[in-house]
Amino acid sequence: MAARAVLLKEDVAIGVSLKFFGQTLSRAVFIAVAQNILNNRLANNLTNLDLPGLDPEAIINTGATDLRSIVPVQYLEKVLVGYNGALTDVFWVAVGASCLSLMGAALTE
Repeated sequence: MAARAVLLKEDVAIGVSLKFFGQTLSRAVFIAVAQNILNNRLANNLTNLDLPGLDPEAIINTGATDLRSIVPVQYLEKVLVGYNGALTDVFWVAVGASCLSLMGAALTE
């Protein structure tokens, strides 16, 4: 809607197309960034926990849904805390991306 209100009639199609392109590209980029941060922070958190017999790579490849099937009960709380720390960092990326989008919205006429 903003492109229609701000741009000249002959430029509306290009403006809307660029807006949708930017939205799609930013989603793809930030999903890749978030996945990379999750994997790296989770591997770092699990390595620092000193869990004998547990491979951090196996936990990362298993995912959150089957985590309880490969982690022994005595280590599960530590692994979940490490997972939570990695997810918190991913959410901070989302907060940063939201703040960047607010700047664009604030600069729109």
